[in-house]
Amino acid sequence: MREHVIRVERTFAGGPLRVWALAADSNRWDRALGLPPANYVFRDEPDGSRARIGGSKVLGLPVAWVEAPYQWVEGAWVEGSRRYLEGPVARGTLRCEVFSAGPRATRVVVRFTVASASPLAAVGGRLAVPVFRRAIERYLDVLGRALTAAPDGADDVAQGRDLALSLDDAALRGAVTPADEAELARRAAAATGDGRAPQAALAALVAWVRAAPDDDVETMRPLALARRWGVTADEGLRAFLLATRAGLVDLRWKILCPVCRTGADTASSLTEVGRRVRCDACDRDYDVDFSEHVEAVFAPNPAVRAVTPRLWCASSASRRPHVVAQVTLDPGATFRASLRAYDGPLLARVMGGADVTPLPAADPAPARVTVTACDDARPVVTDESGDGGRGTELVLRNLRARPVTLQIERAGAPRDALTGAGLLLFPDYLDLFATDAPARGVELSVGAVALLFTDLTGSTALYERVGDARAFALIEQHFREMTRVVSERGGTVVKTMGDAVMAAFPRLGDAARAGVEMARATSAQLGDEGVALKVGVHLGPCLAVRANDRLDFFCTTVNVAARLQARAEAHELVLVESTARHPDVALALADMPRRAFTASLKGIRQELHLVAVDVRALP
Repeated sequence: MREHVIRVERTFAGGPLRVWALAADSNRWDRALGLPPANYVFRDEPDGSRARIGGSKVLGLPVAWVEAPYQWVEGAWVEGSRRYLEGPVARGTLRCEVFSAGPRATRVVVRFTVASASPLAAVGGRLAVPVFRRAIERYLDVLGRALTAAPDGADDVAQGRDLALSLDDAALRGAVTPADEAELARRAAAATGDGRAPQAALAALVAWVRAAPDDDVETMRPLALARRWGVTADEGLRAFLLATRAGLVDLRWKILCPVCRTGADTASSLTEVGRRVRCDACDRDYDVDFSEHVEAVFAPNPAVRAVTPRLWCASSASRRPHVVAQVTLDPGATFRASLRAYDGPLLARVMGGADVTPLPAADPAPARVTVTACDDARPVVTDESGDGGRGTELVLRNLRARPVTLQIERAGAPRDALTGAGLLLFPDYLDLFATDAPARGVELSVGAVALLFTDLTGSTALYERVGDARAFALIEQHFREMTRVVSERGGTVVKTMGDAVMAAFPRLGDAARAGVEMARATSAQLGDEGVALKVGVHLGPCLAVRANDRLDFFCTTVNVAARLQARAEAHELVLVESTARHPDVALALADMPRRAFTASLKGIRQELHLVAVDVRALP
């Protein structure tokens, strides 16, 4: 077996974390090297493990390989290896290392190794070496230009990944499937014609759909693109929703595996989101948690631009931005590395396992953290205290009788991920897509939601005094004013019921502030007519359901919020005492007269300590 080795070195502007994020993207590396897109399947091995098998065609001939889990430590190195099952190549390995080269300078060393499967293939390998070397040098030159042109900023991995969208080499950025300009123009006009349309964000979205490479439009994340376009997150998301209604882009619900956090399935509507999904990569079924494991993404509508997703490297570190370190250890082996950024909270996991162990808190960062894979499913973590300024040494050990891959990962949703629950609570979503609801009988958990209920006092007398037509017009104006306040406070009106409003908010403090403003607006509008508002606010877990063919919320939280409103007098906002003590709520309701009382709510076993706040007093 003959090995062919290519080594290329460059020094770039920028810190190691930013440079590593660009240089470690093996999916772009494989495309830059001229490798064809790949397809992947999983195969059960005799030892009980699962192997990822990749396949493609080179010059019309099938090529297949076993792709072991790639290994990396953020800001230090990444290595990927393929063992070929057929074809002229026996093994291929790409290793990229980064080293600090002084203030805001980083040295990158790339080593590409190909082992030929036969003497004839070795001859071909020698001829291919200069081709591969030029491809590597070209790619590094492109990265260098992107890093040099990048504005100064923090040395972090997220900023480095953002720069991948700014590469100035069209061939390395990937193919651009032409758009149907007539359809693009027609649907863009329909989206921009809406009176609420954020014109700058929509113009940027149209330009992106028209000209961005296929890889960058087949899964569009609105929060990331809004930041890139220099518009607010709300403007960016509103542009995507209006473009979806106009048929310019399609909304997709990406269902993430809670273990590996890669996409296990994709649904085109809430109706298609089920209770359970299977992840082939982890070989397990799991319950869908809509609040944590469903991400809302967008893609061009096929009539506007028919983009076919393509993948070069399924194991790339760029596809797992939450994983700080991933290392495979033989039985009895120990690995040591220095973590450049110990930005907790961090978790330790054996790859493929559902059990995790938290790492120590990051303030201050420990001097050393040791993660041990033992017979228990959950890794064992020990640490030594540090001074918070010299970095953290990471020690990984394998005490099992077979090789394992240990992972250190960030907890929580990745930056710029728009969770399913986050989209449902966005003010424009229910307005534009209220009929996109779960299938009948399916409840989707959306996590903790702040719910607000209102009702009018004196409305019956209003109808008797001014007549049905006049009273109806006044109530319709009231609903418009309530919707305005809810929207400005970042909430969404779920539904109206008679004279009542039900609204949902991601943040409890915003719900309380909205309640105050809604009550005061009602007094200003209808106070002379003897009409006032009662408000109830409560925070808790909720389920998204289909009710009357519309999206609705169902849970104990809904019942409590509605019954708190029923306990309010005119001009009052009622909360559970513990809710009233929430720091943001306490700030929102500071210096307002209040009364404390105890009451039983229907459906709730124990009596609750409640607080009623008179919202008429100006702060």
